[in-house]
Amino acid sequence: VISVKNFEDSLFMATKKGRVKRISLKHFSKPRASGIKAINFPAGESDLLIGVEVVKKGQEVLLATKKGKAIRFNAEDVREMGRASYGVTGIKLNKDTLKGTSDEVVSLEILDTEAILTITKKGYGKRSRVEDYRKTSRAGKGVINLKITDKTGEIVTTASVNDKDSIIITTAK
Repeated sequence: VISVKNFEDSLFMATKKGRVKRISLKHFSKPRASGIKAINFPAGESDLLIGVEVVKKGQEVLLATKKGKAIRFNAEDVREMGRASYGVTGIKLNKDTLKGTSDEVVSLEILDTEAILTITKKGYGKRSRVEDYRKTSRAGKGVINLKITDKTGEIVTTASVNDKDSIIITTAK
């Protein structure tokens, strides 16, 4: 659920397979009783929507993957699309041919803070300045966000943070 006062900005969407989409909020200003389709996934595709955020003109986006990569780019690098589109590549994901697993996007952040907090599966956290992530164009491989080890586990999520923020992290149990 996203609270919207005016329909002048855009929505930015990211999927598990690294696809991103920017769509004008005007498409959602006159809702139907049956709803409005916002993104069109290909038939039989095993992709999932992992995040949707309101993005203003000139803001930057950070996508983080579970295998420790992250990419930072300008949201306007992604052109506005219609409701029927699937999106474009936001980050190219590595495939681990030895284990048969592939990377996936776990977090979408709109960068309007000083730092990013990365949380791992085994409870570790790392706070990094936004400037530490080199700004690139979309559809790149990204930079190393966190080195994944057996001790840390894979990345679960990221959060945009400032110096005065307090954070509570809970487990599944």
